[in-house]
Amino acid sequence: MAWGLLTLTGLFGGFTLADAPATHIQEVGLERFEPLHANRQLHLTNATAHLREKQVAGWPLTLRLGLVAQHARGEITQLTDTLSEQTLHSPGHGLGISAEARWRVRSGFHLDASAAPMLYDRRFPAGGTHYNGMFQAGPSITWQMGPGRWTLGARWLHISNGRGLGPDNPSTEGRGLVLRYQLPL
Repeated sequence: MAWGLLTLTGLFGGFTLADAPATHIQEVGLERFEPLHANRQLHLTNATAHLREKQVAGWPLTLRLGLVAQHARGEITQLTDTLSEQTLHSPGHGLGISAEARWRVRSGFHLDASAAPMLYDRRFPAGGTHYNGMFQAGPSITWQMGPGRWTLGARWLHISNGRGLGPDNPSTEGRGLVLRYQLPL
């Protein structure tokens, strides 16, 4: 969460990390994640919209702010308080504010990392809480096509409520692909 707060501060505070003014952008995206662990068979789809970005002076770093909506389906298997395994159906829908840092490695190639506090319509994953943090990281390529700009990326994702290990924090991890389109203003 500290990364997300730092990015939000850089975008909207007078924080010296990002002294250029934030600019409006119109970028929409779709993200699809498959589970990494056999006991967390959650399939996630995210719809994203990035609305603001800010270039960090003197660095190849851009801070971005957006919204994310998530649909989850699947099930998890976890230990209960009595140390027996239990399989729980774990669908859910979540909404969050996403703070992303984009490090430009070279023209058209960058590394992205994001954090989003999420609010779910039920305890998610099953047995957890309504509130979670979602973290993503991975490489992306960007190219111009027609009037807009496309981004294709690979991502690792982690969702957790930060309560440590155990039945109160049924975290999940996934790997997936990201496709985004930035409209010209």
